Amino acid sequence: MLWFSCGTAAELIKLYPILQRAERAKTPWAMAFTGQSPGACVAQWQEFGYGSERFRPLLHRDADLRRAREAASWFAQALLLSKKQLRERLATAALPAPQKGDHFIVHGDTLSTLLGATFGRRLGAEVAHVEAGLRTGSLRDPFPEEANRTLVGQLTRLHFAPTQKAVKDLERERVRGRIVFTHGNTQIDAVDEALALPGPAEVPEGAYGLVNVHRFETLISEERKRAVKRTMLRASELHPLVVVSHEQTQAWVETEPQFRADLEKNGARWLGRQPFIRFVHWLARARFIVADSAGNQNECEHLGIPCLLLRHRTEAPLLENGSVVLSRFENDVIEQFLTNPDSLRRERQKVADKPSDIIYRELTR
Repeated sequence: MLWFSCGTAAELIKLYPILQRAERAKTPWAMAFTGQSPGACVAQWQEFGYGSERFRPLLHRDADLRRAREAASWFAQALLLSKKQLRERLATAALPAPQKGDHFIVHGDTLSTLLGATFGRRLGAEVAHVEAGLRTGSLRDPFPEEANRTLVGQLTRLHFAPTQKAVKDLERERVRGRIVFTHGNTQIDAVDEALALPGPAEVPEGAYGLVNVHRFETLISEERKRAVKRTMLRASELHPLVVVSHEQTQAWVETEPQFRADLEKNGARWLGRQPFIRFVHWLARARFIVADSAGNQNECEHLGIPCLLLRHRTEAPLLENGSVVLSRFENDVIEQFLTNPDSLRRERQKVADKPSDIIYRELTR
């Protein structure tokens, strides 16, 4: 039995290609949902076409987390769930709770990743970590993601590392269990599967830039928000701009009415948060993207889309002569990118052995 755990749409997206392989092979599987982002995650689950019988919520929430204090309260409440409570909430008449020997599969670096790894160990299952071993070397940047990854590494017994550096970092930390090099990130498999499906009719033709800024680390820092505002305003002066409005992004913009008015005066448009398949089609036709997500970094490197990454550090290594620029919030780097993003466009990458195939084979061998 394969048990997956997630709490955000981004985690679900990167697990999706593995779920699809289990589905096609008729391998029994189910999803334990931590309750971090119920709106976005459930919408994404439905877009992927899965039913409710495999979706097992551990904590009930009515809305996605929008602020840091909400996240802290939810995390503390979830962490207190006992083994008995976990088993009661995961088991159904047709679906037994995780057993010893089952895999409990988590992804990435969110608080839900840490919860999932903790729950898997509490239930006696073998924890498997997809996208394991990525490190910036600074616990403060990104926070809390770097700490989450390090802690999850100590709870995991099957580490799926997307890069050789991640393999070496896990070996240096002397983690227990097996380390498997996956030759890339499952995000690229999800992108390829999404682009093989029809795209939404409302995606415009012509050159436009996307903005997808939503991480808590970005939006709780006044200094970073000022840098993001300068970048978005400058981008809107130079290019037609489409801004993806996540819940936490919307909560921030509501406190900055003049900023929003200035963007709209320059012609910027707002796009509600899109399910993954729809978003990938928006991304594939974009001239460039301004983002703070390592997920967007992986997507753009795979597709060759120019990407300005609004972060000081990134746990995912940058390709040499690739399409992604790490801004470090330096004005000259940002200006150079926005002035000529087309110079960074690259050919779409080709992958010999898909990361999700490697992971699925290892989980079921």
